Amino acid sequence: MRKKILWLIISLSIIIIFGLAFLIIEKYESIQVKRENEKTMSKIILDKIDGSKIDLQNLTNQSSIIFFFNTDCEHCQNEAEEIIKYKNNFKNRNVLWLSIEPIENLLKFEEKYKIQETIPSLKIAKISITDLNKNFNISTNPTILIYKDKKLVRKFDGETKIEVILKYL
Repeated sequence: MRKKILWLIISLSIIIIFGLAFLIIEKYESIQVKRENEKTMSKIILDKIDGSKIDLQNLTNQSSIIFFFNTDCEHCQNEAEEIIKYKNNFKNRNVLWLSIEPIENLLKFEEKYKIQETIPSLKIAKISITDLNKNFNISTNPTILIYKDKKLVRKFDGETKIEVILKYL
């Protein structure tokens, strides 16, 4: 009887170890795929707050900055206030502020901070959670991606001074 219990415990331990190893490997591979996907701009259709749509792949080859944000995020709100101070530096850039939140929330954010109104090249849009999870390795808000010729140049996780972002444009 004791041998059967011992054998059962050993068998279950092996199954649990292999199961955990499988999950860890799968998670690692998923992160690697996301990192690879975010290196270039994929075909992702975004819903802009004005009701129109935009495709990331159709952006011009000029520098592009993508801010992933949440309207309730204090750091994101600070970034919005800071970017306005440097509005002239973003004139000839594609600047996208993307969120998974409902359009109504994004409209309220724009009403409060007026970043899209202040910087004509800036667009606020909704990205689907599916597209976000499939194409980007985002772990915090704000996350800022800078692209040149549709290739990732630099990624910033968390609030980043605009002066630092401008160095990569």
